[in-house]
Amino acid sequence: MWFTVHSLSMSARAPLALLLLTACQLALAEPDATTTTASVPAVSVPAAAMVPPLGAGTAAVPAAPAPATGELASIGQQSLRVVDWAASRTQDLLATALSSIGVKYRRGASDPTVGFDCSGFVRHVYKEALGLLLPHNAYSMSLQGKPVAMSELKPGDLVFFNTLKRQFSHVGIYLGDDRFIHAPSHGKTVQVDRLTDSYWVRHFTGARRIDTEAAASLAAGEAAN
Repeated sequence: MWFTVHSLSMSARAPLALLLLTACQLALAEPDATTTTASVPAVSVPAAAMVPPLGAGTAAVPAAPAPATGELASIGQQSLRVVDWAASRTQDLLATALSSIGVKYRRGASDPTVGFDCSGFVRHVYKEALGLLLPHNAYSMSLQGKPVAMSELKPGDLVFFNTLKRQFSHVGIYLGDDRFIHAPSHGKTVQVDRLTDSYWVRHFTGARRIDTEAAASLAAGEAAN
């Protein structure tokens, strides 16, 4: 495996530095005229062996100890809990969004029993599935999280469009496979459309990924206690 000296801990750098220095000294040393040319058999040195001293009085430096197995196992389990939590929350998010298909559009509303406008729909889904309270305004939502290129979209990302002659005036939730779900406009209901449809391609203005990693880590930590 390739690595750099900078990637090693201080305890691991010392033996490596001594070994490299020894190799350089041997390479630069003038050959001894009395030395024979007989071949020298290779010596197998265990990886964990100490590096021999360069001169008298130089103490051998022990190899850096490996991290404790228990510590590594704990870190791995915590990481898996975060990944599992995030994956299940994404499924909850999409399921909540899809369960709203057919709910009528209603300006200013964010209740499935009453109706949704575009940002009210997104706000409802994120609140129900993730417990996150987003602004009830498409433009304000566009300031949340981090920007995402269309080619890097993942399910749950917010997609924005210019439908009212201003950027970020409409918002939906990306489902995957070039599809997104949204509350389109007056007289329509929550529905699924394709990002690749010519209308949405022309009016696409960007995407944002809401940062749920902190919430995932917190939830995983609470579940472990």
